[in-house]
Amino acid sequence: MADLTVEDGGASSLVVAGQNALAIVPVNNGPYQSPDARVAGLPTGAEVIHISQGHYDGTSGVWNIGELKLRGYHRSRGEPDPTLVLGAAAGDTANVSIASSKNYEVCIGGVDNPVDLAHTTKTACEADTAPGVSWHSTPVYDYNADNNTATITAARGTGTEVPVETAKPFVAVTWQGVGDVDGFSVSHYQVWRSACDDQEPVTMGPPRKVADDVAATVWVDLDVVAEQTYCYLVRAVNVLGAEGSFSRKMERKAREPLAPKVSPAGVPDQPVLSAAALPDQERERILLTWDKPNENGWPIISYTLEASDRNGGPWTPVKIEPVPGLKTYDYIYPPEGQERLTGGTRKYFRLQATNERGDSDWSSVVSATTHRAGLPEPPVNVLARPAAPPDDGSVIIAYWEPPDYDGGADITGYEIQWSPNGESGWRYAGRADADTFAFKNTGLGYGTTRYYRVAAHNSRGRGAWSDPPVAAVTAAKEEGASLPGAPTNLKLEAGSQWIRASWDAPASDGGSPIKGYRVQYREGRSGAWETLSAFPKDTSTGLTGIPNGVTFQVRVAAVNGAGTGPYTTPESATPYYPPGTPRNLSLTPGNGRLTAKWDPPEIPGNPNLNGYSVQYRASGVEQWTDWRHRGTRTETTITGLTNGTTYQVQVASLSAPLPQDRRDYTAAVSATPVAPSQ
Repeated sequence: MADLTVEDGGASSLVVAGQNALAIVPVNNGPYQSPDARVAGLPTGAEVIHISQGHYDGTSGVWNIGELKLRGYHRSRGEPDPTLVLGAAAGDTANVSIASSKNYEVCIGGVDNPVDLAHTTKTACEADTAPGVSWHSTPVYDYNADNNTATITAARGTGTEVPVETAKPFVAVTWQGVGDVDGFSVSHYQVWRSACDDQEPVTMGPPRKVADDVAATVWVDLDVVAEQTYCYLVRAVNVLGAEGSFSRKMERKAREPLAPKVSPAGVPDQPVLSAAALPDQERERILLTWDKPNENGWPIISYTLEASDRNGGPWTPVKIEPVPGLKTYDYIYPPEGQERLTGGTRKYFRLQATNERGDSDWSSVVSATTHRAGLPEPPVNVLARPAAPPDDGSVIIAYWEPPDYDGGADITGYEIQWSPNGESGWRYAGRADADTFAFKNTGLGYGTTRYYRVAAHNSRGRGAWSDPPVAAVTAAKEEGASLPGAPTNLKLEAGSQWIRASWDAPASDGGSPIKGYRVQYREGRSGAWETLSAFPKDTSTGLTGIPNGVTFQVRVAAVNGAGTGPYTTPESATPYYPPGTPRNLSLTPGNGRLTAKWDPPEIPGNPNLNGYSVQYRASGVEQWTDWRHRGTRTETTITGLTNGTTYQVQVASLSAPLPQDRRDYTAAVSATPVAPSQ
């Protein structure tokens, strides 16, 4: 399905000033590409000044374009739109039409390989013995046939001025420039003249270089005979002197010398006007440009710009005051304060200069179409695969890449649908944001087949679905196997922003080897379980990047050829960053007592320090005794001691999740309680 239209390209910069030409621009408004478009009704035997794509048949007056991409496709890549420019006389017109000349045809693989195959003919497709291969052929439906015709009117070129020399016929060779050769910028072009036959440049006898240092994209050959045909080749040369490939052969007929246009005495010369749509952020406006024409001795006092929705009017005038000293005018239409155009609007313009002696001739009519954001093309390289363990038997993942053309507006997301057979029963599967190019379809059973298609969204809406659908089948269940038992002896160890889990293999593997383990975790005791992306095959794994001071639960299940077995009973752990060691511990002896003082640690930990552990022991005793100290005070008095006996004291910082075996005590400090003197 496509909406094909053909437009008048107006005055072309590829045509030298003073020469008339027909410029034809084919357009595909989508939503799909046309596999083989053609424009009919063109004049026969016309000179081809420029053709960007396909072949012009001078006998039938048909332009066989080939595949016609969606509107804006070439501009999004910095390329010009497809254009054909034919030489013409002033006042010439052509009533042309556009249509798709070929069915959309494709060879599609079977369920095991549901993609477009390389076969390009029905015979080759039907000769493929793979199961399910089929040939599909259908006409391209043009859902808006009202815009398939147009009248193209010859317009004077806006390209380089051709020097007028008495009794000197000429050929103006024009081309579109290239940015670089082998990655280095272009410094100039070479022009070669050759015989007009069908041989390649290297064998045609050979071609003769006629210009070696052309900086512009036009060159005028004056060494010609009027009405005779000549053929030319052009190639670019980069700043290092490397030569690029030759252009396609350009056939040109030599013209009689151009007669200069004579204006009435004192009236300004005819202006040369050009028009171009402004880029995306200004897509509702058109830029009009012209150079101040020769005033012929009388200053220009005004310009009249006329605009119309049609090539022949009616015209709406806008008066523009000249700016003293300004040689080149850039005028934006509509001007500020007026309602902007809508996207996809084509406007025609002409310009007249006026001085005290009168009005100049009107410029050639030029036109431009405001950019229109359309629907995006389908995503490309869509495929589907069963997920790797631990998701096998329950998950299929669909992948894709962004569409070749976003419709002129940023992609805002993707929509995914699935079907059991790829033809009907399509159902919503999910969405993905603009930067995500994969979708995981979960909760499927073993041996499940699903077909997928993906569409891109932009501000205009949802684009076309990817086609053909792609399929994947989840892994088949292993015959004779049953689910494994639950792992045993699950243990957790925590540190700063990590928890490490270890366990033992289940007592029963269900008659199928254990492939690995699915590990799930959640915050607290009631949150939703999340599955660890890693799929450990050993009996331990780690969770990282989780917040300190928050308790997490972890559970583990074994996976074999029959699926995922039962989970263990959850275990809990709290990641933490331990506080530092207390500083400057000192002891003051007393009667049967020792008073201990210390400074807080430099690092309070995460969660923060919430107390201290104080321990003491008599000299020669190995076992430490805990002293009942509460809170975060940095002083305590140990009582009930024996005078004359030396004791050691040590202190450690505490935080809520810190296990006893991870406490970091100070170095022991010694002192001896003494009885008071009599």
